[in-house]
Amino acid sequence: MKLKKLVAFVVTPIALISCSNETPQGISGTLTDTRLQASLMPFVATTVRANTSCKEDIGLQNVKKMYVTRPYNGQSWSEHWVVRACQKDYDVDINFSTHPIRGTSFNVAMLKDQ
Repeated sequence: MKLKKLVAFVVTPIALISCSNETPQGISGTLTDTRLQASLMPFVATTVRANTSCKEDIGLQNVKKMYVTRPYNGQSWSEHWVVRACQKDYDVDINFSTHPIRGTSFNVAMLKDQ
């Protein structure tokens, strides 16, 4: 089965939550803190529901793995999250970009037809 390329949900919030150097309190393997994770989850859930037949509520408790796929370079980084919903794992890619005044912006994307 040929997968269609990425349907992205892009968000560029002003003054969201800055990435900090503190140790993340959420799931290990992420550079995000719990506040940024909580801010991301509605967008992760919407992306999964928009690209799959799964329509159940999705929250941070559904995230089973998080890991950095592109290390932080002082301005940006990427992570891959595995979200478990509707008895299936969904792969979600998130790209982060930080700005000293505007905070952290991100885009959330996944392949269709997972």
